[in-house]
Order: sequence, then structure tokens, then C-alpha cells
Amino acid sequence: TLEELYKKDEDEISLARSEINQAQAVLNDALNDLGQSRIVAPNSGEITLISIEEGDSVQRGEPIITLVDENYAIVRANFDEIDIMALTVGDEVLVSLDSMPNQNLAGELVEIGDGVSTQGITKFPVEVEIEQPGTFELIEGLSANLSVSTLMVHNVLMVPNQAILGTFMNPTVDVFIDDENFESVSVILGPSDEFWVVIESGLQLGDKVMMKAVSETDPFERLMGRIPRSFGSGFGPPGGGPPGGGR
Repeated sequence: TLEELYKKDEDEISLARSEINQAQAVLNDALNDLGQSRIVAPNSGEITLISIEEGDSVQRGEPIITLVDENYAIVRANFDEIDIMALTVGDEVLVSLDSMPNQNLAGELVEIGDGVSTQGITKFPVEVEIEQPGTFELIEGLSANLSVSTLMVHNVLMVPNQAILGTFMNPTVDVFIDDENFESVSVILGPSDEFWVVIESGLQLGDKVMMKAVSETDPFERLMGRIPRSFGSGFGPPGGGPPGGGR
């Protein structure tokens, strides 16, 4: 009858729709798999190395392609386990080249690697990204010096490190009352580098302080005054001071 034929057609249409939905689901899964198998570069550049071949298995996080951005260069360096504690990704870095000592390049710390111990000494590899200068092209293998700004302070009162006396728990500074007399003043110290220390309280702008002379007869004290640091704290005397530097 017509009613039976109509019901049969409805069943066939419903079955066809179900098959279409199943096929669409399979297609969506295939498109999703295709999207996940496609590698999209984060930036333009030149592929310099492909470390896999068709059919190879790879693990999550395994590097398979080396892409070089021609607008940037990477400087690799090693820091010891004491200095590495002061560094964080994103720190500003000043890079100077041995081949061009008068040329300073601004960079950014982009990676801090795991420590590697050799003969009991642990070093941490870091990578600094710098823009290719327009005046010349950086080539692989150049030696460089890095100064990392770990802290920036502004509008602070500073004195040379040699002016700090007293003890670790009670630092003091000798302040001149007149041309011949002075008094010992307790101070609260702030951040410091190898040349200067911030005075958070205890002194006023314009105070004249006495500096401790390094004894020429004390080789240990002279040695401590010459030990270089691998990073600078990012501040110095007005007008710019000598930054810390490390290779």
C-alpha cells in the first residue's frame, strides 16, 4: 500500500542520514589528524636542518627541524650556579663582540638550560636573542661578552662599596661633620653591584662620606676587589657606570 511504501522511504531516508552523519564524523576526525600533523613555523626563516626522514617516529618535544630567523642571532653562554639564580627569561642583555669591541648590541635572555657538571663545576647554558645589526652580518663562532640587567633602580641614593663599614647586621657609614671630624651613621642597605650600593635610609643627598682605602699589604682584600662578576645589576653612578660583564 501507499502507507507501507511511505514508511519504507522514511526508514531508508533515516538510515541514509545516519550514514551521512557517521561519514561526516570520520571526515572531521581525519581533518583534525591532518591539522595536528601539519607543522607551522612560528616565524619566517630558513630551514637549515631536518633531522628526521619519512617513516621515522618522533617523541613529544623532540627537535626535528632547525629554522633560522635571518633577522635574529642567538648568543650562547654559560653561567655558574650562583649567578644563574639571579637570571630570569626576559632579562635585558647587553652584548659586546670581541671582534668589534666598540659595538654594543641589545638582546633578551630567551632560554635557561639545565645545569651541566664537569669536574665538580656546574654551569648553566643560556641563550640570548639579538637582532642582526644593519651595518654588518653576525656569523657563527664569534666570541661575545654578556652583561645581564637583573635589576633596574631609579632615583636612589648610592655610595661606593668602600664606604660601607660596620658589620653585616649593622652596616655603617662615616659621614663628615666638617673638614676634620666625622661620625658613624647606621644605614639600611639596598641592592648593590660590584661598585655601588643603594642606601635606603640613614643618609641624605649631599652628605660627604669617608671611603675605606684598600690596603696594599692585604693581598686577599685586593684580590676580592678584582674578582669579576658574570652579570651586572643594571645601575651605577649618575651618567652611567661600568656594567658587570661575563663571558
